[in-house]
Amino acid sequence: MDQVARWLQARSPATLDALIAAGLAILTVALTPAVPVHHGYRQADGLALVLAALASLVLVFRRRLPLLTLAASLGAMLVYSGRGYEGGPALLAPLVALYTLATLEGTERVARDPRAPAQH
Repeated sequence: MDQVARWLQARSPATLDALIAAGLAILTVALTPAVPVHHGYRQADGLALVLAALASLVLVFRRRLPLLTLAASLGAMLVYSGRGYEGGPALLAPLVALYTLATLEGTERVARDPRAPAQH
């Protein structure tokens, strides 16, 4: 475990983002077809897998363009949901993008003035 941590620490943030994006894309494409389909939902097909992969792959830009990454990931999932596909692992990517945006926004606000209240 210590070797893995050292290996990860030696990588650039862009490399880590690419690994996260690729890993999540592989995971969602592999697991999305296994999601049980309930009444009123569609079975995952090729388009569902493309949308799930797209929602994950845009995470490669999560630190450089966090708001655009969230918008792109959510956009893919809106089409996914709008087409009637069951949820499941495909919905993880927008959560990662949202988490990134929230943590980066908090860091930038504190960097500007740690005493300043959050702006809404």
